[in-house]
Amino acid sequence: MSLVRRAGSSSADRLLGRVVFSVSEARRALPYVARAVRDICDGYQTAQQCRASLTQRPDLAKQEWLVYERDTALRQLNRAIDECDAVGAEVTDISTGSIRFEARTEGRAVSLLWRIGEPTTGAWVDLID
Repeated sequence: MSLVRRAGSSSADRLLGRVVFSVSEARRALPYVARAVRDICDGYQTAQQCRASLTQRPDLAKQEWLVYERDTALRQLNRAIDECDAVGAEVTDISTGSIRFEARTEGRAVSLLWRIGEPTTGAWVDLID
């Protein structure tokens, strides 16, 4: 992952351990992060479905399967969140698949927001880099 930790336009950002992207760096990172966000949403949805099914008090065999599926989904979700964190993208809402890239453009700090379902190509085209 060559894009990991390459961003960071100020020494204060580096000292605080934050990744601050340029707009073009965030655009390049977005397709990778979007795949992780899909895994986050899938894991979240599966875990929620299993939790709901467990409240129905299924028989023991189904209960064990649901617990296994829920735990597998939660591990998938956590791995995907860790992938976003490693790149420097902040997951802001796991239920909607929303992420934020902290960035700088024209000397201003901005938050670049993206949500699953939005296109990854051409994101933030109206911003100057």
